[in-house]
Amino acid sequence: IFKMLERYTEELIFVLFFTLSGMHLDFHVLSSNLLLVLFFFIFRTFGKFTGTAIGASLSKAPPKIKKYTAGGLIPQGGIVIGLALMMRQNPSFSSFSDIIISVIIGATVIHEIVGPILAEKTLQIAGEIKR
Repeated sequence: IFKMLERYTEELIFVLFFTLSGMHLDFHVLSSNLLLVLFFFIFRTFGKFTGTAIGASLSKAPPKIKKYTAGGLIPQGGIVIGLALMMRQNPSFSSFSDIIISVIIGATVIHEIVGPILAEKTLQIAGEIKR
């Protein structure tokens, strides 16, 4: 019984977490801040590519690592949503916490659609997995 529970517990926790997080998404706030969501997505992605390139250069990593590592870092999940939800509990952030939560959840949706596809493609190009 323990092995069966262990097998499904992680998935259940993810489903519950993202369902409860999605309940905080305000589509009106999201639609009025769509440009902010796109900027967040673009600059976060740019930061991942720039950061891995700089880090790989400083550490003298092989060119393959410098070129392809960032593609695997694009998916975004629970930590940033959890931090945004924690921020909502602090009264100091009450004036803009709905905007932050909506932007982060909206960007997470984009990241989770684009990220796995990009990660798979970069791993294929790097020769780490077969096509």
